[in-house]
Amino acid sequence: FFFLVLTGFFSALVFYLPGLSLPLVLILSGNYILITKGFLNLQGDIISFYTLGLIVGIIVFSKIFNWIINNYKKALNAFFCGLMLSSFFELWPWRIPEGSDFIGSQVFYIYSFKNVSPSEYAEIMNSSPYMLYGFLLFLIGAVLVFLTHKFFVSEDK
Repeated sequence: FFFLVLTGFFSALVFYLPGLSLPLVLILSGNYILITKGFLNLQGDIISFYTLGLIVGIIVFSKIFNWIINNYKKALNAFFCGLMLSSFFELWPWRIPEGSDFIGSQVFYIYSFKNVSPSEYAEIMNSSPYMLYGFLLFLIGAVLVFLTHKFFVSEDK
């Protein structure tokens, strides 16, 4: 049951790291089926050991991340800015499929995309690139970030 506690401990990372999902942690640990069945069948021993690890993990990781935030605030901000900037290419809305596998005439799997300009997208895909909507959503997001920072974030002194 030590492994269940350890799985619960690392499952606590889900609360702190963006993009990390609980099923992914459970699958990587090899305990997805065991823990899922344990919760579905209300097996007290599995639930209690997993929950013990989860609670200890939440406490330990909250202290670790609090220390990191207090001691390395600028580096942490730079790290998250880098994550956001690097995701820009994956989140680019005007993409066309470049490589795919077919079964008969149906696309089975698209494994690569090419980022193109909105005008190229409109020409290749023969549809509107929805530039106005994209720009309006960008403005709404920028205004929300500004208002959130203005009203809810205290200035460091």
